[in-house]
Amino acid sequence: MCCTDRGQKGKGATGHPCAGCGGSEEMASQNNDQRAEIRLSVERRNVHEFYHFTSALQIPLIARHAAIHPRSVLRVRDVPFIDYPGRWGSPAKAEELIGFVSTALVAPWGMMKDDCHPVLLSLRPHLLWSGRAAFIGIWASDNRIKGLADVESRMSAEDFDSMFGGPRNARPQPPAEVLIRGSVSLSDVQRVYCRNAYSRRILVELLKAEFPKAGPEFEIIDRPGLFNRFNAA
Repeated sequence: MCCTDRGQKGKGATGHPCAGCGGSEEMASQNNDQRAEIRLSVERRNVHEFYHFTSALQIPLIARHAAIHPRSVLRVRDVPFIDYPGRWGSPAKAEELIGFVSTALVAPWGMMKDDCHPVLLSLRPHLLWSGRAAFIGIWASDNRIKGLADVESRMSAEDFDSMFGGPRNARPQPPAEVLIRGSVSLSDVQRVYCRNAYSRRILVELLKAEFPKAGPEFEIIDRPGLFNRFNAA
């Protein structure tokens, strides 16, 4: 998205001039260098996936729209969704960050009830060096996250590395939240992890009802250990 779409002429996502607004080739090169550094760190740390937490009941909608859309897109397209401003800390911050999708390097532990059939979408790691990822590390609702400008200042390789407590293969420190600006394509969903076999059956039936001929091409797997608080299995 060009910076002029946010009414900030001459400023890109990291606060620098962007190519679409006449930014310098030198700045574009610096941004490419940052993305390359993030990729090296992701690969060095063997990060093969990260996660988006949602309900199995939302997966047919995500599949129908072929993307995980931020609230801004859902609002413009008049797609019904449940909004929780408190999820972002305050209504004002929720509005500032309306263009982001919440993800995390550590499988998020949510308070979603069993009858909502919580699931985790495994996302392809290239999104982390796409230039759209903000590595905030703590939850967006935390008072230390001040708003859009603060989030967009956390998109560097240094910010990515700060979410890890040690060298190379060290695990990220929970919650390791990453905000992705804009939509996440369905093609970037590798698999869906379910809390239990019952939730998986519910999801399979929902997708069969929505797509009777051919559904989306991602694996659906039981992985109950991922739904413990900040545990992986």
